[in-house]
Amino acid sequence: MNGHRGKGARGRPPLGRARFALVALGISLAVVTAACAERPSETASAPTTPVATTIPTESASSETPSPREQKADRTQPPSPSESATVDPYALADGVYPAYVRDVDVAGRTVTVDVVQTFEGWRAKQAALEDGLAPWKARQYKYYPVYIRDENPLLRTLPVSEDATIVFMGECEETTHGVAGLRELADRSLPYSTDWYYTLTVRDEVVQRIEQHIAISAC
Repeated sequence: MNGHRGKGARGRPPLGRARFALVALGISLAVVTAACAERPSETASAPTTPVATTIPTESASSETPSPREQKADRTQPPSPSESATVDPYALADGVYPAYVRDVDVAGRTVTVDVVQTFEGWRAKQAALEDGLAPWKARQYKYYPVYIRDENPLLRTLPVSEDATIVFMGECEETTHGVAGLRELADRSLPYSTDWYYTLTVRDEVVQRIEQHIAISAC
């Protein structure tokens, strides 16, 4: 009988020891659960990363005007330089040799054909460049002037009320204003290449007209 009990005792654990194991396991689970509950959450305690914001600079905002500014710019009147019409045939300030083709005394205008003039050895050289025969070009070395008229454009220019007009003669004759224009019309019309004139222009208005001979006197 004693041997049977001993065999049974070795086959299964005693009831007290099993209960002790269960209690120990329960205590361990409770300790782990409490530890997990007390441990702070990583996601909750992790610092938040600030979101970067971009603030536009003043230069960026000033490059693009507002619609109100754009509308205001379109309504501004054009500047005088934009609205002014430039005469492509107007002469800048200076002195110009020209043939006189017409004179309007009442309107105080003169119509001219601007030319180029050459004197001395330059006259001979210009004549050769224009295709004249050498024997004929040599004559211009002794002529008072060689005139080149490449552009037949006629310009009508206003003449100042007190413009000075000088004519060739035994004694140079000087006239002014309307009387000078009448004398100019008498001497230059009908048109002839025997005479040319130098015009002094200032502010697009003729201030002085001077007569010159264009052919040899001999």
